[in-house]
Amino acid sequence: MTHTLNNSMAGFIPECNISFNGGDLSSDTGAILPLDFINSNSLLQPYADLPFSDERQSCKGRNSNFSLLTQQVFKYILGYSSQADQEVLAKDPILCQYFQGISSQSSVSRFFSRVCQDTNNAFWRAFMDQACRF
Repeated sequence: MTHTLNNSMAGFIPECNISFNGGDLSSDTGAILPLDFINSNSLLQPYADLPFSDERQSCKGRNSNFSLLTQQVFKYILGYSSQADQEVLAKDPILCQYFQGISSQSSVSRFFSRVCQDTNNAFWRAFMDQACRF
């Protein structure tokens, strides 16, 4: 028997048909709901333009600072706290589909080294603005 999650419940991947039929398995199937909630309410959008100490000239597409930040937020929501867990997430079929590819552990390490005082200040301003709106 195949059980399928209705596409209206998975707004973050509208073209996706998620079936529980023993195909590619995810240990984080429960991730669908928080991913959908956060994405549909644009809860991370206020953090899209945080300033980073970023001198990279290339690789700003797939591994943008905002993409890396978003991946780290979801990693912690799902209960993964170590940078080594990044490799586990990179093999998860649901998360790979959502993020169009998960960044490597080394990309995450370099991401944290780009956080500076301006990043922290802008983060807290965005966080406080967002908290006051709710």
